[in-house]
Amino acid sequence: MAVDYLKATYDIIHESNQTLMGALDETYIEALFETLQNLVTQQVQQIDGEPSDDVVETLTKRYQSLDWSKVDAETFRKAFQMSFLQVDRYDQLPANYQMTPEAIALLMGYFAVKVSQTSTQSDTLSVFDPAFGTGNLWNIVQNELLKNGRRVEGFGYDNDELLLDIADQSLQLMGLAPQLFHGDSLQNLYISPMDLIVSDLPVGYYPIQQNLNDFKTAFTDNEKSLPYTHYLMIEQSLRYLKPGKWGLFLVPADLTNDQHFVDLIKGINHYGYFQAFLELPENLFRHQSGRKAILMVQKAGNQAKQAEPVLVGEIPDLKAIEQISQFIDSFDRWLTDITKE
Repeated sequence: MAVDYLKATYDIIHESNQTLMGALDETYIEALFETLQNLVTQQVQQIDGEPSDDVVETLTKRYQSLDWSKVDAETFRKAFQMSFLQVDRYDQLPANYQMTPEAIALLMGYFAVKVSQTSTQSDTLSVFDPAFGTGNLWNIVQNELLKNGRRVEGFGYDNDELLLDIADQSLQLMGLAPQLFHGDSLQNLYISPMDLIVSDLPVGYYPIQQNLNDFKTAFTDNEKSLPYTHYLMIEQSLRYLKPGKWGLFLVPADLTNDQHFVDLIKGINHYGYFQAFLELPENLFRHQSGRKAILMVQKAGNQAKQAEPVLVGEIPDLKAIEQISQFIDSFDRWLTDITKE
């Protein structure tokens, strides 16, 4: 009987997480990190006798029950994604902990391929996510780029050490090794300018105002007296793009209705161009309030120019084949027009 490696991998990760939650009195997300670390090191980590020898034996047998050489990177990625979805069920973590959904990440990958094809200077692209999280968005984007003949050097920042550790361990198990940095991505970054920046931006207020003297988007909100994190991260990303290169960001779909949207435009225009704003299909979201859009910006230089007009609209339902085909044709014409010399 053929082995369902996706189910088998997920079952091992999930059941091991449950075992470690009980043995170590941990949350699900903490146990997930322990499981991934055990799989990377190929042994159960035991500190001061915890977990017990019986639990170590149980976990070891469980890990050894599967031929891991038969589990390819994509199968492991999907199994890891499935197990991470359980974090919300067990731990009720904030929205910023949630993974970028598969369909949305694939759309980001599609657009990343398109904009990267406007430059043929190198087969290798440096791809950065300033809100790396578990790395699922970055991973899917780099997969799409690889399928289209581009090699990827990965970079990521996140201020949540546990999420970054989970990303590091899971990506190691998929044979990937982006350079990851634990820190505030609105500080000075330890990276060179990038070929492409992609991110599912956290939405909220940024509290450390002494870092923001040079930011054009560091307005003061009358109610909270704090600027928006997602605005600042878009501006910061433009600083770390190579001339003519693109940034693709997932942002709230109602962003353009915000009273401070003009401040974001000023920040973008200081470094480059606001090129496109595409609302994602409504049926990808449970609630209209959570709907997102893809914001596309381009760094000035290297013959980049402002799109005329800025591409603003909605991406059709992904199941509407004819409408999607028309949208793709329209997007291709638009991109060709703004990138031709």
